[in-house]
Amino acid sequence: MKKLGLALTVLVVIPILVVTGYLHDFITLGGGRTLYTAECAGGVWRGTTCTGRLVAGDRYRFKALKPHGEVLYWVAGTKIPSGKLSECTIVNAREWACLREPAEPPPITHAMKNGRPVALGLKVPTRHCVEKWKWLMLAQGATFFHEADT
Repeated sequence: MKKLGLALTVLVVIPILVVTGYLHDFITLGGGRTLYTAECAGGVWRGTTCTGRLVAGDRYRFKALKPHGEVLYWVAGTKIPSGKLSECTIVNAREWACLREPAEPPPITHAMKNGRPVALGLKVPTRHCVEKWKWLMLAQGATFFHEADT
């Protein structure tokens, strides 16, 4: 009977951990990192709060190439060309900083710390980052969110 209880616990706990890891983007394929963005429709940004409603924005993907000191980036699901940041100090896919960027297309960030983008100067961004689970809900039409994560 104890083995059945243990087996049921494992069958319940492991899928919950995997789904939670996926929704919080802790589990990634290929060591890349994706930033999920939200835009403010029908309002303006006041810090990370949208006075209108949040809508799903673009997904920015980053692939850190530690041996080359480069970070490749692109916007998932669009025809926008990819770019490459160079002169990068790379700890891992979640922690890196780059000094040089190409003219086009501009990256959404030059650095990541603990898997979060580091702010780019004083200009107010037109989109902010949100957690993957929130982006998935926004993409499905959720309208009750007004706060971005960064």
